[in-house]
Amino acid sequence: MKRSAERGSTFKSITCGISRGCPLSPVIAAYYLKGLDEQMEGDPRYFYRRYIDDVIVLAKTR
Repeated sequence: MKRSAERGSTFKSITCGISRGCPLSPVIAAYYLKGLDEQMEGDPRYFYRRYIDDVIVLAKTR
C-alpha cells in the first residue's frame, strides 16, 4: 500500500507504520494485543479493559 503525506507544498512517501484511519488498523491491533488481553483478563488482581488501542488497567498496587 503506497502512502504519502503532504507537508507544505511537498509530498513525502511514508514507508513504515500503519495509517491513521486505515481500515486494517483495528484488525492488526486486535491480532497483536490478543495475548495481552488473554493474560490480563485471566488475572483477578487487575481490572482490564481495552477498546482498539485504548487500554485501562486498574490495580491495587503499582
